[in-house]
Amino acid sequence: MTHNHHYLHYFFFKTHLRQIYTFVGLHAFAASMVGLFVPLYLHIELGFSLSAVLLFFITEKVVLSLVTPLAGLCATKIGTKHTMLVSLPGTAITIALLYLLTTYSIPLWLIASISGGSIAFLWFGLHTSFVFSSHKKHRGEEMGKRVGTAMVAGMFAPAIGGLIISMFGFGSLFLFYIFLLFLSGMVLLHNGDYMPQYTFSLTRFVGSIHWPYAVYYIARGMEISAGSILWPLFIYSILTNYLSLGFVGFIISCTSGLLFYIVGKRSDKTKKRTIARLSMPFHLLSWVFRAIVSLPVHVFLASGFAGLVYGISSPLSSMQYDNADKKNIYDYFIYRELFLGIGKVSILLFVLLTQNFAGAFLWTGFAQIAIFLF
Repeated sequence: MTHNHHYLHYFFFKTHLRQIYTFVGLHAFAASMVGLFVPLYLHIELGFSLSAVLLFFITEKVVLSLVTPLAGLCATKIGTKHTMLVSLPGTAITIALLYLLTTYSIPLWLIASISGGSIAFLWFGLHTSFVFSSHKKHRGEEMGKRVGTAMVAGMFAPAIGGLIISMFGFGSLFLFYIFLLFLSGMVLLHNGDYMPQYTFSLTRFVGSIHWPYAVYYIARGMEISAGSILWPLFIYSILTNYLSLGFVGFIISCTSGLLFYIVGKRSDKTKKRTIARLSMPFHLLSWVFRAIVSLPVHVFLASGFAGLVYGISSPLSSMQYDNADKKNIYDYFIYRELFLGIGKVSILLFVLLTQNFAGAFLWTGFAQIAIFLF
């Protein structure tokens, strides 16, 4: 009886993992088609100033951090997977409103707030679902599969997105994105859900913060914003077309996808922290290289190197889940998102105030020394 229970328990978790991999693959393909181009859509296509674009993303990141505790409370009522589903309508509305900006005057702060709130529900549900579904002894491999699936699924997506924009315009791209978004959501409608009990306590929350981890998450947040927002804005002036920009996304995904899985699997048999710390100098170098690019060939080489660095950093991703205390797992992911948000906003504010992309990339690179604290 015990043996049968263990078998069913294992199969249940493996099934949930497969659901997560499939959802992540579909969602990553959709997001990769659009995400790289949104900053440029606002800046180049719609003519918003660089400051307005940066304020849009600053608002998005602030709302994301503030709404995350609400996502945690929602997960206790409807489950972690259903919390991910809640994010999908908001994401679709965000894309629809972005497209309607071509015709109507809609406050950017409103669109950014809807986007930030939707992302909060998506990521909180995904992170907590993965912790409950994965296994600590195999988490490096399982995390490698999750991110590797996203990378492989998104490998051709930026190039496809660039091609769709070039041939049919942003409207067609946004419509296809919404279709894929809801297709990914259908994957989560089976096999039950997790609904751990959670009551927010400010005292317990503050006490749960591991400050060295918090410093690392600030550095990681800087890297996320610099890579997904500042880098596309910076290199478009060098590449001057969307198809080339999409090819940059392809290079990053291509160089990191398979490597992420291989390194992640191997890290289960060795010390993840050792591999992570060995990757730190390469993180620094990748941002130094980005700060000095001036020609298209530099952009492609710097992007390829960045993809390799992300691939060998696989243990950092699985460590984020290994470090989660399952007794206070919601508090952990709330403070994680809070400090990620501080990092994301700080680097965007730096560029907003200085208009210095190269300085932002250098600051992001040196901030990665915080990997030694993780």
